[in-house]
Amino acid sequence: MIENIRKYTGLIIVVIVVLLAGFIMMGSSDILSRSAGGGGDFIQIDGRGYSQTDFNKIGRNPLNLAQSLRSFDENGFEIMRFASTLVSGAQEEETQAKNFFACRVILQEAFDEFGVHPSHEEIEAFIKSLTSFHVRPAPGSPPGSTTGEFDQVAYNNFIDNFIGRLGLKESDLQALISDVIATGKLRDILGEGLTVSRDFAETTSIVNSQQVEVSASPIEIESFREAIKPSDEDLKAFWEDVKDGYMTEQRIKVSYFIAAPTYPETTPEEEAADDKEQTDEEKQAAADAKAKKEAQEIEDKAKADKELAIAVDSFVNTLTDAEGANFDSLIEASDWELVATDWFTRTTVPEALKIKPRATSVGKPVADQLFALTTGPDALAPFSKAVAVGDNQWLFARLDGLEEPRVKTFDEAKEDITKRYVDEKADEALKKHVNELLATIKESIAAGKSFTEAAEGAGLTATDLGPFGPSDTLSDGFTAGELFTPASTVNPGDLAEPIYTEKQAIILAVKKRQVVKDDNRGQQVDSEMGRLASDNANRAFDAWLTQRLNNAEVRDLSKR
Repeated sequence: MIENIRKYTGLIIVVIVVLLAGFIMMGSSDILSRSAGGGGDFIQIDGRGYSQTDFNKIGRNPLNLAQSLRSFDENGFEIMRFASTLVSGAQEEETQAKNFFACRVILQEAFDEFGVHPSHEEIEAFIKSLTSFHVRPAPGSPPGSTTGEFDQVAYNNFIDNFIGRLGLKESDLQALISDVIATGKLRDILGEGLTVSRDFAETTSIVNSQQVEVSASPIEIESFREAIKPSDEDLKAFWEDVKDGYMTEQRIKVSYFIAAPTYPETTPEEEAADDKEQTDEEKQAAADAKAKKEAQEIEDKAKADKELAIAVDSFVNTLTDAEGANFDSLIEASDWELVATDWFTRTTVPEALKIKPRATSVGKPVADQLFALTTGPDALAPFSKAVAVGDNQWLFARLDGLEEPRVKTFDEAKEDITKRYVDEKADEALKKHVNELLATIKESIAAGKSFTEAAEGAGLTATDLGPFGPSDTLSDGFTAGELFTPASTVNPGDLAEPIYTEKQAIILAVKKRQVVKDDNRGQQVDSEMGRLASDNANRAFDAWLTQRLNNAEVRDLSKR
């Protein structure tokens, strides 16, 4: 036994030092996670104030958590649907977080009102069902597949090494899952009184199972666009009615530094002696020496990383205590290079800032964090957090200038306005032309001609298609889904409503419709009733939440 231990002395040293380095670095990515924001109300809902800490704990950070749990099982979908619903269609990330926060506060009040409180067992079962925490199968299995067995180690790693960096705890994950479950129950309650007609479900199922045959005549829109040549006077008159919809991008300029650790220089390895000329003791001694050298390098690197983390943390603390007044002097006293940018927008971010936080740090891309900075009301509002980037590096930034979006001038918007003007006028001209063609075709059909003959007489080409269903593939550039829906309820021999796409209009004649017999029709109707009931519940819930949000007095105090 002793001989075996002696044989692997070098390997043991490396393992010990790696573990030691892990303990040295433990928490270094969390040590800088404190916000540079100050106190006071950050947002108010119905007169009740919430601090930025509340906002992060209930809004921004749980939203990030929800978006990270992107498993493809049913419950993973429920988390994403919950987040998407509360975001309320917002595009800007800061607005998404604020909508999520406000809606979550409103929902939590509603859970008390309706008495919806999931049990601990329900929450635990939901978490254990997520494929993110399931044991991965053997190598060679399809990507993303799992065994379905809960992986306690993976879950513990997620709790210990992930959500802590979001400023959250396991209880916050459980609270989020509780809200997801409760929202589903509330959705069912609000949709419970909405009935679904089985006859309607059966009709819908039959309509969707048809096979249709049609004749289609396309009219391309491009020639109409080419014919429109607006003058500046035309565009300016058009501009006056739509200019409020054309805004400049938000512009900012920042000063930032990226602090990198300084590692001791490593000495090159000596050329190894010929193994054949070495005794076992000499070989073991050489292996031990190499292991000690590698272990020392790991320890030195970990020490340098830790020293840098402490230095940046000290910088953040000192800056926070002085409410940002000593930023420039602190930089001058350090070895970090402060870089000042010119004005830039989200589409012109400097290359050096087009980076994401490294894997050991949770957060949005650096540029998104910079555009979330504000000039007030707190003295520390212009300062970012210390963001872990690169290879054990830290980025910190100060907002030096902010230009909010404004209405563009005519010259700034002219290119976009011209395109919109041409598109709208081309659509109008196309629809007018289609109506004229329809009148001509209908007259020809009334006179005894077929649709194909009438279309050709009007200068069009008719293409026969089908039989096909809504998900079939068609030739000649046609899409089954576009043609099936308008054709599925039109009597054979009649014309459907014209179809308008971005590139063309399609005049459509229905030749034949046939219901496909299916022995599983009853199951299809049951499935359709379930879908319709779910749609009704979703609509009722969305309308209820929208009304609650509109009725709530939400005041954003972050940019006072």
